Amino acid sequence: MNALKKINLSLVLLITLSSGIVESHISAADTTVKADAAVFSDAKSHWAKATIAWATEKKIVNGYPDGTFKPDLKVKEAEFLTMFANAFGFDAQSSKLAWPEPTYNYLSEFNFPIKGAIDKNLRTAYINRLQVAEIITGANGVNFTGNNAIQYILGKKLSNGKVSPTISGYMGTDNLTRAEAVTFIKNLLDQGMSKLLPRPQEASAASLLPALPFDPTNLPPAIATAYTKLQAIIKNYPGFNVTATADHIGIAKDGNKFDSVIFKPANIKGQVSITQLFGDGSSTSISLAVELLKAQGLEIKEDFAAKVKSAMNIGEKATVTVGKIEILIAPSPDVKDNVEFWYAIN
Repeated sequence: MNALKKINLSLVLLITLSSGIVESHISAADTTVKADAAVFSDAKSHWAKATIAWATEKKIVNGYPDGTFKPDLKVKEAEFLTMFANAFGFDAQSSKLAWPEPTYNYLSEFNFPIKGAIDKNLRTAYINRLQVAEIITGANGVNFTGNNAIQYILGKKLSNGKVSPTISGYMGTDNLTRAEAVTFIKNLLDQGMSKLLPRPQEASAASLLPALPFDPTNLPPAIATAYTKLQAIIKNYPGFNVTATADHIGIAKDGNKFDSVIFKPANIKGQVSITQLFGDGSSTSISLAVELLKAQGLEIKEDFAAKVKSAMNIGEKATVTVGKIEILIAPSPDVKDNVEFWYAIN
């Protein structure tokens, strides 16, 4: 029996959500002073330059008296909590207590996992990325610790991790830096987090944990090959990029309106199905569909794209033989302007 593989081409509009990278936030300490981020001598060429400028403009963090920001300096718990509270509107200056007492008093009311609330000596200890994850999950109204806290913020796209969007790639035992801190905070706000919620006293149910993001570095071999090829191909299509999720690889236009080419693993072991989703059935979309097939090793001829276009326009079936593979192009009766490719290896 021939091994069948299916490819769908449908006229569909897709909307994607931008993934946020959360990397934390930093604090204003007694030793810092306000400064224009543009003149920080050590931030002019730093990867977080724009975020540092944003954070200082929003008065979330200050620079140092010598005109530096020290973006790679490790962050102490009191510093992170001050910046975290600042970002969500807390005004410590209204209190007569010395820094950082007002911040600790305020955040302790939320039941966040703050070590320095119990032992003041820990306020000057460096904060690691795991504790940041636990604080952020608490501020979202759930109580998760350890790897569950990391999974929560990765699954909610509150972080892309330090190395990869995985538990290990998050690097929870690493201490937070000032640059990572401001990036964390900015992305929390960019993802729509507008206020701090109290952390429940009891641990939250595992059913509330979102799934971890898909890791494109751990693809099945056949899909990994296509993914690598598509990354090279897409350079010839300005405005498009290759994306990956838990169940597909796609080619999408930048922004929220795009034509998308979806590449999905088939249900049958050893086979591959490909779904092509069009926004307008344009020549560019069809060209990308052809490139997707080529990435799978199919030797598509020049007249193939014309046959696809014809099938879409007039609804006629067409059969194309590519080497030992026979491809049927058939308009679908169920979806407007839908074309299905079925091909069998003889």
